[in-house]
Amino acid sequence: MKILGIDPDTKNTGLAGVEFEEWDHVSSRNGASVVTSQVCTKMEVIWVAVAKAKLSLPVADRILVIADQLAYILNNCPSVKAAVIEGQVAYPRSRVRPNDLIHLAQVTGAALGVCESNDQLFGIMTEPHITVVKPRDWKGTVKKDVHQRRIMSKVTMDNPTWDLLSPLQQGHVKDAIGLALWGYEQC
Repeated sequence: MKILGIDPDTKNTGLAGVEFEEWDHVSSRNGASVVTSQVCTKMEVIWVAVAKAKLSLPVADRILVIADQLAYILNNCPSVKAAVIEGQVAYPRSRVRPNDLIHLAQVTGAALGVCESNDQLFGIMTEPHITVVKPRDWKGTVKKDVHQRRIMSKVTMDNPTWDLLSPLQQGHVKDAIGLALWGYEQC
């Protein structure tokens, strides 16, 4: 099963395709194989990408650039079973400016629209499963660096693209991986 995670941003929107493989754990007792109820899961990041826009552009133009890049990336990635996109919430006592949340929500809307309109992304599925999830619902209130370390400890990744990303871009991709992991846990 492959799941797409998207971490919206007005400069660097992170994307990650994560593949999950499950199998029953088989143990042997007195020469007989016994299938236990334990399910082992392999979680591998199969591709990562960043949709980028220059900060020098007006916000509306950046959102259009990111939407175009999302469409290009998703037209050229393997099909997935589900997509999980981070939504936005104005939390009490947050230091995030309201206009920044509005702009992020516009990027989320663009990502949702691109996913919904992409016939190839979900393969032969007639009803794509796309979820927009609130930040606290998928990552709780754990500090960003701690949460991202936990995410990366759960997956394997041998992706040459990773080394080409800046630390800021890697942070968005780590969140995209975390969103895909959350999506898998919900299935």
